[in-house]
Amino acid sequence: MTDTPRTRRRLGRPPKGEAGPTRERLLDAALELFAERGFAATTVRQIARAVGVTDAAIYAHFANKQALMDALMAEAGPPMLERLVGELGTLSEQHPADVVPQTFQRLVEAWGQPRVRLFTSVLLRHNPEGIDEALSVIHARLTPVVQAWQARGWIRDDVSAELLAWELFAPLATIRLSLLHSSADEANRERAHERARQHLAFYVLSNGRRP
Repeated sequence: MTDTPRTRRRLGRPPKGEAGPTRERLLDAALELFAERGFAATTVRQIARAVGVTDAAIYAHFANKQALMDALMAEAGPPMLERLVGELGTLSEQHPADVVPQTFQRLVEAWGQPRVRLFTSVLLRHNPEGIDEALSVIHARLTPVVQAWQARGWIRDDVSAELLAWELFAPLATIRLSLLHSSADEANRERAHERARQHLAFYVLSNGRRP
């Protein structure tokens, strides 16, 4: 039977209703293969085969393999914090004692999701330089928030905002890398939440100032 113009579509282009699910399946497959083989050793064809689509179908959603990795980083990397709180500038308008514990505890909870934990393992095993890049991005975004807190007299100003921003986030990053990877069991995840809670409470107690 020959396709009519109404039913014919571009090779590899998924029907409109399938776009979302196919994209998610491609990301899931890419993440699994990156974890198993590494980014460099994984091919577009292997990802397509794992999902059961043609190579061309991948390019309907992602320009190349790097675009898949970039999409995973956008899900599980620095943008996670902004998705939780909106614009980071809104943090600077609230006292750290009121916003730091709840905001960053939610971030740690998000890091405990299975797909995010698997991505953490990919970074640890196959892309450690990506960890430093992500930390640098978050540090750069949090520093102006701390500067605003200092300007309002809400946090100590006898040390630099850069140091206080690092002191806030670096221990949380250590918790993620050591306790919230793909092989972390429930005990590790519970330990991660408790350590994060203790760190955030101590950070506010040590550095916060009430007017």
